[in-house]
Amino acid sequence: MPDFTPEQELAIQAKIKLFKPFVKPGLPIEERVRIAKEIERAITEKRTAWYEAHKHQLPYAADPSLDKLAEALHLLFVEYMRADKVSYSQVCDDTEAIFQIRIESRGFCPYLEAFKRLGINARDSAWLCQNVLERPCQSLVERLDPRIRFSRDYRHIRPLADSCSETLTMRNPELLERMLIAAGEDPDNYPSTYQ
Repeated sequence: MPDFTPEQELAIQAKIKLFKPFVKPGLPIEERVRIAKEIERAITEKRTAWYEAHKHQLPYAADPSLDKLAEALHLLFVEYMRADKVSYSQVCDDTEAIFQIRIESRGFCPYLEAFKRLGINARDSAWLCQNVLERPCQSLVERLDPRIRFSRDYRHIRPLADSCSETLTMRNPELLERMLIAAGEDPDNYPSTYQ
C-alpha cells in the first residue's frame, strides 16, 4: 500500500465514510442509485460553498491575462483538488470556435483510493466517477463561466487506465460571430452555436 500524507489519509477516510452506504451488501440497484444521487448532491453543495467562501481569495482572480479555461483548470485542479501529476494541452478548433484544455491526471485521488479500500470494482468505480463525481466538477467550473463544460473519457479513467483523461471545453461566441461574418454569413441565423 502506498504511503499517504496525514492530510491525504484524512481525505481518503472522509470519502470512505461518504460512500460506505453505497456498498452496503444486499441493496437493490434503485437504492444504490438513490444513494449515489444523494452523494452527488452533497459533494456539489460542498464545492459550491467552498467556491463562494474562496472566490475572492483565489490567486488568479485579479489576473486579467488568464482566459476562462485556464482559470477553470487552475480552480478545479490546483486550488480545489490540490492535484499533482497533472499534464495538459490546449486545443483550438478554429472551424467551430471551440477551445479545449485536455488534462491527464495521474496523481493522488482520494476517491480512487477510497473505492479500492471499499472493494468497489473498476467498472463500478468508473460508474461512480461519471454519475456522482462529474456533476460536482461541472458545477464548480461553471461558476467562472456557464459556457465551460467539464467532461471525462470514461474509457480512459483510473483504475481502467494509467491516468484519467479529462477535458474543459468552451465555445467562444465572439470568435464564432467574427468567423461567420468573415465567411459572409449572418450570425443571427446560427443562434444555437452560441450555447
